[in-house]
Amino acid sequence: MRNGAAPKSAIDDSAQAMGDVGIIVANAGVAAYGTVRQTGDASFEQGLDINLNGAFRTLNYATPHLERSRGDAMVVSSAISFMPPTGMAAYGASKAGVEMPALLPHPSVRT
Repeated sequence: MRNGAAPKSAIDDSAQAMGDVGIIVANAGVAAYGTVRQTGDASFEQGLDINLNGAFRTLNYATPHLERSRGDAMVVSSAISFMPPTGMAAYGASKAGVEMPALLPHPSVRT
């Protein structure tokens, strides 16, 4: 999910092989354990890039296919986005981010 070319290629290749994409599920998730004080930049950035940016990339690359097929998109978050436990700063922040309506695809795509 960190390399934008890989998920784009996977979605486009799947659409070509199957005629289009009727549903997409953004479900990437990695957890790095540690409080803000304990977590390094690289670990925090990895969690955000995979969990939050990965969901964005999935929806962004799939939206043209979903518009054509009038398909559906689903983003998987976590209960931790509402009640983050100590030691999961990056995971909680990234999963709360995918809850934002601004991340939803084009209005013609049902979510």
